Amino acid sequence: MKTQGKITVIIPIRNEEKYISALFSSIENQDFPSGNIEILFIDGGSSDSSVIELEKIIENKENKYHNLKIIENPNKFVPFGLNKAIREASFDTIIRLDAHATYQTSYLSDIVFWKNKLNADNVGGIVNSKSETKTGKAISDVMSSKFGMGNTTFRVSNKSATPSKADTVPFGIYSKKMLNQIGYFDERFIRHQDYELNYRIRKNGGEIFLIPSIEISYYVRETFKSLYIQFKGYGYYKGKFLRMYKKGLKIRHLVPVLLSLSLLIGIISIIISPEFFKLISFAIFILPYLSFIIIAALILYLKTNRCFFKYILIFPIIHITWGINVLRGFLGKPFPVKKFF
Repeated sequence: MKTQGKITVIIPIRNEEKYISALFSSIENQDFPSGNIEILFIDGGSSDSSVIELEKIIENKENKYHNLKIIENPNKFVPFGLNKAIREASFDTIIRLDAHATYQTSYLSDIVFWKNKLNADNVGGIVNSKSETKTGKAISDVMSSKFGMGNTTFRVSNKSATPSKADTVPFGIYSKKMLNQIGYFDERFIRHQDYELNYRIRKNGGEIFLIPSIEISYYVRETFKSLYIQFKGYGYYKGKFLRMYKKGLKIRHLVPVLLSLSLLIGIISIIISPEFFKLISFAIFILPYLSFIIIAALILYLKTNRCFFKYILIFPIIHITWGINVLRGFLGKPFPVKKFF
């Protein structure tokens, strides 16, 4: 019998009308006792029908949850809404979900069970990227591959692997008591707030575990533009994080940065160099990465039988956008020092 208890589920939303129905269906199918769940949706100023859809769900007497609430987040950005929900949470165990995802039937019970079993400060599962569009499927393929995301364990781990300690996990489960001790989400991190909080958990002696048997189906961005915007933000706030916590730097963080610098040097060299050196600059600085993305795209194509040319575009959108913006965030004006509780 899995350990149960009472939990507060917090879900930030903003213009999620496309995903609300599937999200709530996966929540309603959970095997966790419905009477032990409080669900707080935090709306960051949706301009679509997201709130209307949620209100219909709340008013529906036939759904099994009777402790549903919509919280307004006038600041719009995710960490502000998360912190507001944490303050209003009725129970000590808080589970963050994302509206762009659906969850296996045992997700809530599994994540509570493993947190208690391992006496962990946070646990999470692996992310299966998915989409319904051709471009989205190509993006999901790249984001599920080591060529695209390196050794980000929660994206590329095998679900049959054993639980292991991790730097970070998607979304997560927290004790409100623990958060009151180390501080809530840092509201300066519009993106990357999960990683920053998980770093503080580990810095304060806490342990985080990845449980590969727990799976999350995450809907990726569906256009090149939205993917670019996503990784621009990821990179910028990773740079801010590394500026603030230099001990948090890992080799995998440097690879896209060095790649971006190499390509930049190559392009400048080609522009300003004499004719003979242009070819040398191309061969040294640009050809290796160009070869890499062609080979990586070919390997993915042989595996999936789709989207070869889209893969070739998606790899640099992720790598170069992330790398350049890590530099932009790191070299820009640092965040002021902030003391947590």
